[in-house]
Amino acid sequence: MIHEGLTENLVSVNSDAETQRQILKDLASRLYKGGFVKDSYMNAVIGREILYPTAIDMNGIGVAIPHTDTNHVNEAKIAVATLKKPVTFIQMATQDVEVPVTILFMLAITNPDKHIELLQRIVAIIQDEEVLHKLQSANTAQQIIDVIREKESLLDN
Repeated sequence: MIHEGLTENLVSVNSDAETQRQILKDLASRLYKGGFVKDSYMNAVIGREILYPTAIDMNGIGVAIPHTDTNHVNEAKIAVATLKKPVTFIQMATQDVEVPVTILFMLAITNPDKHIELLQRIVAIIQDEEVLHKLQSANTAQQIIDVIREKESLLDN
């Protein structure tokens, strides 16, 4: 369950970040301050996003799922952000298709075998357009956590 490990200090609501680098640094520093990732994580996740883009256009709502190798992670966690204004990311499996991203799920993964399972869970959440709109309109970290928890409870039934 994604929401179980999600705490308010790992959620950035209506971020003012104006660049991909700014929002990646914000989320990575939240994970670092919590002790969940090593000091190498931030540069590793920024570098990996350049080589292996993670943005997905979900019916006009851009979502990015940045992550990096397990050797930069101490404890598995997810950080989430919503943005006031879209930030340009590159679409997954391309090198030049731009996606205006407003929602991010940053993954700190310790077990590569769980990586695909976690991505499938996130995709199941973000395929619900209503959930994406609720995430975008949330005004508090707790509201974001609640939206994810509600969606996950429906997935598990």
